[in-house]
Amino acid sequence: MSETRNGSSPGPGATLTCASARRPRRILLTLPWLYGNIAMEVPQVAYDEIIRRRVAVFKALGHETRARIVEILATEGEKCVCALVDRLGFDQSTISKHLAVLKAAGVVSSRKEGLNVVYGLRAQCVYQFMRCIDQMADDGECVLACAGALRKKE
Repeated sequence: MSETRNGSSPGPGATLTCASARRPRRILLTLPWLYGNIAMEVPQVAYDEIIRRRVAVFKALGHETRARIVEILATEGEKCVCALVDRLGFDQSTISKHLAVLKAAGVVSSRKEGLNVVYGLRAQCVYQFMRCIDQMADDGECVLACAGALRKKE
């Protein structure tokens, strides 16, 4: 398996090839566990941005209150800030801060409805991933229809 410039691996079974060992301008990234045998050429800057975006989402989900907000929005649909305040028992400024972190990471979206701001889950796959983690905690295997789980069984 290849390694990235900082020594981390791009993923299991992935290969990462670059034109220059010193400072690659473009890389060839093959992710068999995600895309089958499709190889794609990705500019190094774009690949770095993809990793940063993933890290931002994981950081956003890395707080218990934000994880609860995601679950509420996924299971109950759009909610205004006041409904989340009532449901979670925190003050409005705390909930608004958490929502701002989730929105900056692209996990939720918002819209104005009169004087209220209504939030909804923008990335349903985030909740599916959380459910996959729940399943793994129970018996160690993801049974949801996520691409990685399906490819491993084939």
